Amino acid sequence: SKRRINMIAVLACAYVLSHFGDRQGAPTQLREYTPRVFLCGYSYHELARALFDVPGQVMTRGMTYRSDDICIHGLYGGCRTDLAQFPGQVIHFNGEAAVPQASIIRAQDLYLGSHAEHFNGITLFGVAINLIRYPDDVRRKLLGPRRSVRHAKFGIYASRNCVPFRERAFDDLVDTGLAPVAGGSCHGKHPELKVDFPGRTQYGNNWSSFKGYRFVLAMENTAKRGQLSEKILHAFAANAIPIYYGSPDVFKVFNRKAFIFYDIRNPKPATDHLARLEANPLQYAKMQREPVFAPGAVDQYLSLWHNGRMTHRILNTLGARRRKFAIDVVVPWSGKSSAKSPHATDASRDRNNGEIVYLLRSIALHAPWVRTVWILVNGEVELPESPASIDVRMVNRCTIMPPGT
Repeated sequence: SKRRINMIAVLACAYVLSHFGDRQGAPTQLREYTPRVFLCGYSYHELARALFDVPGQVMTRGMTYRSDDICIHGLYGGCRTDLAQFPGQVIHFNGEAAVPQASIIRAQDLYLGSHAEHFNGITLFGVAINLIRYPDDVRRKLLGPRRSVRHAKFGIYASRNCVPFRERAFDDLVDTGLAPVAGGSCHGKHPELKVDFPGRTQYGNNWSSFKGYRFVLAMENTAKRGQLSEKILHAFAANAIPIYYGSPDVFKVFNRKAFIFYDIRNPKPATDHLARLEANPLQYAKMQREPVFAPGAVDQYLSLWHNGRMTHRILNTLGARRRKFAIDVVVPWSGKSSAKSPHATDASRDRNNGEIVYLLRSIALHAPWVRTVWILVNGEVELPESPASIDVRMVNRCTIMPPGT
């Protein structure tokens, strides 16, 4: 009867999903969850490697995507793909202080960056990406015990963006009798203090140009919450003491005893501290040996590496949302039987009007969030034509249902 046929179909669907999908929604008996990773906007290859052990592929026009793909979207980097139509999950990473529009972040996606509380996301500062960009030996020195070395030169100010308060800070250091030099395009009122500066040949390698200086003027271009860039980390990587101004979030991540906070509204405590360190090498050495990071900050904010707490937190959150939105479709279909099938000469069963092709196209067009389409067939059946954007699997129902059903 029609009711009996419908019941069999429902039981078959339930069996397929329970047999081929584990409790986390991944079909473990067929394949492990190893997504393709794409990059849009700013290309955070390091984040792709840290999370998925692949560098990621930059999105280009004409690509097709599947429901188990991942896109890492570097916000404010000019992504030209409509990510609202991306069938997989999107990781939106915001390394800036700005708050993005909530409408771009779907329920199944994950937001990383500042202001994470607005998006049910995870706080991840831009400095975490810079930490994993460093060579292994530099990263180990930052994470481990520090040694004191009194470098020959006082300090350097290197910037291409001449923000007024940074310019005034440089002038203030000069006017108080200290001896900084200017290594970038900016030099305050003192062009005579410019020195040859190699700058960066690629993003993130400024730190090597700071070697040999006791202090580095490492000031953000804004004090807004969430703006915690590579500047202070570059100073530490060169084994210098940073003179920092910027987001109050700095105290969550970095050890306040290891750097000098330069308050642009009241700079005298900072300049007095600098004068004392210059006059007392033992005090300078003690400060230089202080740990770079605040207690617990590495695990909580920076551990983007294998078995790191931050890595696990991101992957677990992403997996939970993937499981919540992991929807499969099961289609019972007689199909066009092969010559080996006992039904190969049954015209009533083999007649193919193309309905399965149109069904798969419809799923790809109107339900791109579907993870996998399972087609239950009777024996050996040719795989139908299907769009590249959906994952189609054939299952011989004779292998999973009792004989005679």
